[in-house]
Amino acid sequence: MSTLANPILIVGAGPAGLVAALALLRNGIPVRIIEKETSYRAGQRGPGISPRTLEVFNFLCVPEINAAATRTLPIRAFKPGTMEPLRTITLTAPIEASTACPFTETKMLGQPILERILRAHIRAAGGNIELGSTLTALEQHEDKVIARVSKTFGGETIEETIETTWVVGADGAKGIVRKQFGLSFLGETHEDIRKLIADVRLTCPGIDRDVMSYFGDSLNGIGLRPTDNIAPDGYQIILNGDGSDFQALVHDHAALCEKIQSFVPKKITFHKTRRATLRRANIRMTDTFRKGRCFVVGDAGHVHSPSGGQGLNTSVQDAFNLAWKLALVHNNLALPSLLDTYTTERLPVVAQMLGLSTSLLQGQRTQQATETGANTKAWERGEHMHQLRINYRYSPVVLDEVNASSEDVDPYGVKTDGRVVAGDRAPDATGIQIIGANSNEKTTTLFELFKPTHHTALIFARDVSSASHLVETLSAYDPRILRTFVVLPAGSLAMNTAAGRAGMAEVPTILDRDEHAHHAYQVPNGDVAKAIVVRPDGVVGGVLESAKGVGRYFSGLGIVA
Repeated sequence: MSTLANPILIVGAGPAGLVAALALLRNGIPVRIIEKETSYRAGQRGPGISPRTLEVFNFLCVPEINAAATRTLPIRAFKPGTMEPLRTITLTAPIEASTACPFTETKMLGQPILERILRAHIRAAGGNIELGSTLTALEQHEDKVIARVSKTFGGETIEETIETTWVVGADGAKGIVRKQFGLSFLGETHEDIRKLIADVRLTCPGIDRDVMSYFGDSLNGIGLRPTDNIAPDGYQIILNGDGSDFQALVHDHAALCEKIQSFVPKKITFHKTRRATLRRANIRMTDTFRKGRCFVVGDAGHVHSPSGGQGLNTSVQDAFNLAWKLALVHNNLALPSLLDTYTTERLPVVAQMLGLSTSLLQGQRTQQATETGANTKAWERGEHMHQLRINYRYSPVVLDEVNASSEDVDPYGVKTDGRVVAGDRAPDATGIQIIGANSNEKTTTLFELFKPTHHTALIFARDVSSASHLVETLSAYDPRILRTFVVLPAGSLAMNTAAGRAGMAEVPTILDRDEHAHHAYQVPNGDVAKAIVVRPDGVVGGVLESAKGVGRYFSGLGIVA
């Protein structure tokens, strides 16, 4: 039965829900986005955006987020009780710039601005956010879900029943979607580990805006992160402690200002306190992200310690992983079994993320310094926290005919081996020239070819004729599923022959002028023809050499030519 007429229901309009909605809209699938709040959220919570998440926004054609985001400032720790700088701490050093990685550092952008940018793209794509709409009940059937929603308008409450084919629960740790289906939320809550986060406008001599200033130690201290997202004199305040008085400070801004001042020796002039929220070290996750026709993404399926800056990024990548699979199934282009791999792929990533962020939290608490201020090592994050090594090598729906598989499950790539194999992030490459097939022979990048709406096959070969068996097999697939390019090395003889040029006219062909693509995908010039199949989420799904392998890969997704 066709399901195209029914919008997919997305519950929650935070980053995860908005990314899921936009990715589905990019695939031509209508959505309904409901949000229980009656106004959009304020506050600079979760501002860190990893390079991997910046790639997601790039694939979704949302360049404004990278443009608006700012670099992550180093932390200047002060000697306790003084304005004497003690040391400077770099949380995560940028990776070495290369043509394979266009985004090299974690950047900062307050969630209100990030969400506003995403909402604008959703509206431009035909979507809308329904504020004041609270999900009250879900009822699953074999072919549909019945959702009951309570909507508030001008003080009046209206009950609505929505019939939908799929539900994406992006309604946070306290949301109803997970609870409706009795999904476990196992873990632990540390009531004695709390953070108070506030948006404050202030001025103070000795506090510079080119660093984040930290006073105190890791157990009991305060960080002041300057951000123009609030105002030219705005700071995100992160207050660490046992939290015994934090709840009162959330509502008593005068007392909050006194608390901030107690850490800083110089006189602070407070201009405005906009918002204060309390966070506990809550570390939990479900054991599945799917129940029938309902899914959970982001905090609805997992919450973590505030350390590490992985929460928003993991949530966005949850949504992106789910959306392309849901699009294929909703459009009747793949079997529903594909949706099971959302849990299969993301659960190990989330589990390792929780472990890594918890280790950072424990390090910050146990490696505190009393006289020497914030401990450097306790705050540093490894390069893997950029999330560029996150992989699905263990997934049942990736296939590699070339590289030997490993039994190790290392979703974050902490023990990277330097290879690019099926399940890894697909690298970028610059200086590629598209020739033939009405291409106008323009120069572009691989990331410009990768889209969230279809797979992209890159057939590395000496010439088009040597790749004919792969071209023929891949060309049989619906163009809504797959776009194919032949990638030729620089100086290819095919450029100089009539037969070679004729072959290029039949299939889009890439001239790898600077051989960045060959280097990134570790393909020697003159090697046998090889197809790298990149999924809609920018992951290498297949490294294939045979027509049989192509068939095995796509049939594994529930797709038949």
